[in-house]
Amino acid sequence: MKPLKGIRVIDFTTTISGPFCSALLADYGAEVFKVERPVKGEDARLFPPMKEGNPLGFISIGRGKKGLSIDMNKPEGQDLFRKLAAKVDVILENYTPGTMKRWNIDYDTIKAINPKIVYCSISGFGQFGPMSPLPGYDAVIQAMSGMMQSTGFPDGPPQRTGTASTDYLTGTFGAFGIAMGVFNALKTGQGMHLDVAMLDCVLNTLDVPFLAWTNNKQNAPRYGNRLPYVTPFDAFQAKDGGWIIIATANNNNFGGLCKAMDRMDLMENPKFSDNAQRCMNETELRAIIDPWVRTLGTMEALGLLMKNGVPVAPIQHAGQMLENPQAKARGLVQEVTQPNGFKAYVPGVAIKIDGEILPVEGNAPDPGQHNAEVFGELLGLGEADLSALKEKGII
Repeated sequence: MKPLKGIRVIDFTTTISGPFCSALLADYGAEVFKVERPVKGEDARLFPPMKEGNPLGFISIGRGKKGLSIDMNKPEGQDLFRKLAAKVDVILENYTPGTMKRWNIDYDTIKAINPKIVYCSISGFGQFGPMSPLPGYDAVIQAMSGMMQSTGFPDGPPQRTGTASTDYLTGTFGAFGIAMGVFNALKTGQGMHLDVAMLDCVLNTLDVPFLAWTNNKQNAPRYGNRLPYVTPFDAFQAKDGGWIIIATANNNNFGGLCKAMDRMDLMENPKFSDNAQRCMNETELRAIIDPWVRTLGTMEALGLLMKNGVPVAPIQHAGQMLENPQAKARGLVQEVTQPNGFKAYVPGVAIKIDGEILPVEGNAPDPGQHNAEVFGELLGLGEADLSALKEKGII
């Protein structure tokens, strides 16, 4: 049993943050209606990577949803949306603030017809504040939030993370907010408007850069693969060219490293006796560890360190992890079949419940694929009604 079964969601979002949010809801059983413009659908259907003309990114975060198409620039389309909104529990949107009001489907309008509605608005900078009218994209938020400034090596330029991390982070916050809103609505009978700003979500996760500035008015420098307050905590290269990360957080971890190196004398050295001393003498300590790792092959180093309880991992590409027995045991890769018969692999459901690996709910839909089913069942529209809407370009 998936815990969100019975919850209906209108996903009126584009690109990544919103669609990923609703994909999480679908993973746990919510019935998600993906609303797009007629025929073409949303722009993310055109984004790479592609295979045989199929947009893999869109399929990945479109998984498990039902496809609807509505032309929101036409009053009849807006009216159709409002009728659907009266029948659902959640509306999720990620347009620039003010857009939903222009379409007459903003929170206040929908709340008047559905008091229990949980209305989640994802945006770059939120629904209020001097920057709220600005569009928000992952790179923009990474740059403005301080994330890029704190990513990279001290002698190099600021770096963007390798994925659209702020989009996925915001989508996760949004899914949590929606679950919270639905729980509250079930208790009180009242909905709520969730204002989820990408900037807010990132600032909540900045860790040292946030705390160093707010409390000490210090800008945290870039540390590369290091942690400034834990040592040794860095990447090391093995004899065969492979890289590993060693992450010791306490004396137990460091003791395991000393044992693996056959250098228990380091534990007795006042320069390395605790983490504070190791941080003060990091350069000297690295000069001991680095040549030792370079005498070993990658797998040899990993085996020896793991055997002695040292937190360690190979630095590898995603494919190596996805082929790992751990990923397979946890069901982290699942297959879906698109309406055109194309088979794609998408991420498996992350949270396991009572030891069960949950299946994804299904494929990503074509634009308007479920118009007849959803508008028929929820709104009572028959074939003649649907044909009339289609002729007018409303669906």
